[in-house]
Formats: sequence, structure tokens, C-alpha cells
Amino acid sequence: MKIKNSQIFAIVIIALITSVPVIQAVFELSKKEPVQFLNVFSDTFITPFTGVSRTIKTFRSMQAQLDSVKEIISSDSYNVENDMEKISFHTEEARAFLEDIQRSMVSVNRYYTDSAAQTLEYLDSIDEQLNLLDVSLQNGEEIDTSMITRLVSSSKVAQKKAVRSGGCLLLLPVKHFFHYTFFNKKYLRGYEKDMENSSVVASSVRPLVQFARYSLLKDYGDKVVAGKNGWLFYKPDVEYLFRPSTDDPRSIVVDYNDKALTDDPLEIIIDFKNQLASMGIELLVVVVPGKPSIYPDLIGSIQDIEKYRMSSHSMKFMRGLRQRGVDVVDLFGPFSEERKNDQSLGDSLYLKRDTHWKPRGAVLAAKIVAAGIQKKSWFSDNKKTAEYVLDTVEVSRAGDIAEMTNLSDFQLGKLKIRFLPERTKCWQVYSVNRDDSGNVISKKLYKDDYRSSRILILGDSFSRIYQTDEPRGAGWIAHVAYQLGEPVASIVNDGGASTIVRQTLSRNKPLLRTMKLVIWEFVERDLRFGDMGWQRIDFTAEVKQ
Repeated sequence: MKIKNSQIFAIVIIALITSVPVIQAVFELSKKEPVQFLNVFSDTFITPFTGVSRTIKTFRSMQAQLDSVKEIISSDSYNVENDMEKISFHTEEARAFLEDIQRSMVSVNRYYTDSAAQTLEYLDSIDEQLNLLDVSLQNGEEIDTSMITRLVSSSKVAQKKAVRSGGCLLLLPVKHFFHYTFFNKKYLRGYEKDMENSSVVASSVRPLVQFARYSLLKDYGDKVVAGKNGWLFYKPDVEYLFRPSTDDPRSIVVDYNDKALTDDPLEIIIDFKNQLASMGIELLVVVVPGKPSIYPDLIGSIQDIEKYRMSSHSMKFMRGLRQRGVDVVDLFGPFSEERKNDQSLGDSLYLKRDTHWKPRGAVLAAKIVAAGIQKKSWFSDNKKTAEYVLDTVEVSRAGDIAEMTNLSDFQLGKLKIRFLPERTKCWQVYSVNRDDSGNVISKKLYKDDYRSSRILILGDSFSRIYQTDEPRGAGWIAHVAYQLGEPVASIVNDGGASTIVRQTLSRNKPLLRTMKLVIWEFVERDLRFGDMGWQRIDFTAEVKQ
């Protein structure tokens, strides 16, 4: 019996299609790793039960720490001064277990997170009670057993709620099947992306294709825009500038992922400002210019940078905020002006192959923001003075945009593409203590003060760079403290300044008890591309005393 050409073609196509998952499965089994295409079945039929079991175990561990605190307080020999260290140890352990539970409640499975989980409000209550206990300890106040009893009771209620939130345990796979895996678009997108990224076939071919695109077309990949003089730009930064503004009707159907933009950053910021005002706290918004806004001529042939800057989406947005009574810091003008000194200084305000500013830009931003804060009427009242000094250190950064190209993954014999790291000078901030004669007796790298600071900074990776990564204590947060002469507190999330940092703050409302000012820093592209968009977060619970 002869096989027709069409049948042969069909057989070949089927063989090619099925060979990829087969090769992937064989590779994963040889490495003794889980077979990835079975993840969806694991997340539906196994993860729900293991998650509940792990959560119950963590709850019990937290309750054991709280029981230990109760035992210390109930003891006849209890003395708040002598037992403070023991109690603090157990409460910190309890808090660590609580954070594990919060993460497990949010992380439903490997590809889906649910920040609106109902159990979180019960966990937030435990968090607030732990904070009150912490404050009492720091003030040397006697702790009564009723406080710990309430904590233990709250923990047990939260545990029951966490288990019951899934409904009947036997029906958990059904719930996950319809809500969190097979019929969940977000899960399936994450599953598909993970399959693409970890595919042994794709990872073998992709570097060769990327190398060919780079060699022949100077194409750095889908996330990168090549600039002049070896500069690289992050594509969403550039997209933000050249697509319609977020309040333009065209943005309803045009965004980076061709998804409708329904968020209104302006209204969300005003709502946050009003909620803070009801607690007697001021808001200061700091919109960080993206690298293309200060160096647009290094992308294309833009000649009049100042005219370009004045017509930008961000300038219009900031004017809208001011018209609605929101205090906004303009970094665009000072940065454009400071850029004129690049040639004489032999330096730039941004890293050439990174999305972020150099320390020079971070320090300039800190000076501008601090100068505005020092003019506020309350600044000199009850100021917690601290002495800070600077120390100079150099760091090397490969550049996050250079890493996005993945070109360094390609190697064929001795042929390899390398992006040389860029060295830059940082200024670390140290706090110092002196004796009565003025001699320095201790010097410590800057550290946030979460107990008594008056200023809280919410920020993204521009707040993280140089601050909590190399060299540490040299980011714009530390330099704001240096300029003010007092410590601040901060909540930072890479790419999450639009919503995630406020979600974190909402779970730690007692932080606001001592605050006079919240500084909200975010890079301008987040007005369109912020992680999780611009969601309204409710801060209505009383936190001021």
C-alpha cells in the first residue's frame, strides 16, 4: 500500500510537534527534575493539599512562639526589663512564620497569585497586634496576658479561615481546576511563558538566532532599543514616550501588550493623598524621569531636548496632579540642566546599559527632595537628629538592559559576546556616634528606622539600586536621610511602586503612626506599565494615636 505525499507530510509534522515535549521530558528526567508539562496537573491535584498542610504546620509553629511568650508573661518571675530579649525573640519568630503564611496565602500555585485572598485581613490583624506588642516592649510597658491571649485566639481563627477558604478539602481540586489552573488566563500565560523559557530545544537554538540577529542587524532583542555611542534603552521606557498618554482615549485599546488601559493613575494618587490627609500625613510624589526622557537625542535625531521635555506625558501628568492639590517634585528640569555638565565631568546621570540612574542622579534627586522637605512647617518640630558622614566607593554594574539581551549566553568555541561592566563612583552614608569629647566611637552603614521615623519612602528599583544591593547604603534613600540629618523608613519593590508597595503598607499600617510625610517615588513608565496596574488600596483603619 502506497503512502501518499500528504500522509508523509502529516506524519513528519506530527513527529516534529511531539518531539519537542518528548525531548524536554527526557531531558528533565535525566536531570531528575519534575516533568514540566505535568505541572498543570500537579498544581490542580497536589498543590492544593500540600499548600493547606504546609499552612496548618506554619500556623502551629507561630502559635507555639506565641504560647512561649504567654508562658514567660504568666510566670511569677516575669519582669519586663529582664525578659524583654526572650519575648522579642519569640515575637520575631512568630512574625517570620506569619510572613510565610501571608506569602503562602498570596501564592496559590507556581504561576498564580491572589493578593485579594480573604484570609489576609485576619493575618493583617495578627500583624497589627504584633506591632502593638513590639511598641509596648520598646516603651518598657508591662504586657498583660490578655494581649497574648487575643493574639493566640486571632491566630486560631485565621487558621480555620485559611483552611475553610478552599471549601471542602475534597473539592479543592475542582476549585483549582476551574479558578486557578485550566480555566485561568493568568495561570496559562505563566505556564506558557515558563515552558518557553525552560525549553531545552529553544534554549539551544535561541542564542544562535539572537547572535545572528545581532551580528547582521545589530538587533539586541525584543526588550532593548539600541541607542547611539553604545547606549542601550529599555523598550517600555521608549514605548512610554512615543505612545499616547494614559489619559488619551486611544490608550483604551493601545498599550505595550495590546490590552485595554482602564486604570487612572491620577485618581489613584489623589485618593491615596486624601486617605493619608485624613490621618494627618502629607504626600509627596516623585516621578523619576526614564533614561530616554533625559537623553532622547541618543535614541533618535531629537535636537531641542528642552522643548521635548516640556511636551512630555509626564510633565502634563504632574501639572494635573498639582492642579488637584498634590505636592509633586519636578526632577525633569533639574536633570536636564545637570546633563549639561556631563562633558565637563566626564560622566552621565544614567548608566549606559542599564535602566537606572548613576549615583550622581540619585544624589541630585535626594538633594532636591530634601530641600523641599526642609521647608515644611513641621520639619524642625521634634526632629530626631542623626549625624551622617559619607565614604566613597566604586562599584561595577553589568547593566540590566545588557542582561535582557541574553547575548552573553551565546558561545561558539572562542566566539563570545561580552558587555564590559560599567564602573561608577558611589557615596555610602554612615551614621556616627561621638563621645563627650567629640571623638567618633562608632560608625555604622545607614539603616532605616521603622520605629520612630517621620518620613516613609515608597519606591521601585530606583530606590533599591545602590541602597540594598552593591555597595549598600548609597542609594537615594540614604542620601535623603543624609541631607535631612534624620533617618527615614522605606518600602521598596522592583516594578511594583504603582500598587504593590501600597499593598505592603496596607498590611503594615502601624508604620504610619509616627509618620508626617509619605514620599511616593516611581519611574515615569510605570504610569502605563506598572506591575499590577494602579489599584485602589483602602487605608481606612485607624492608625494614628
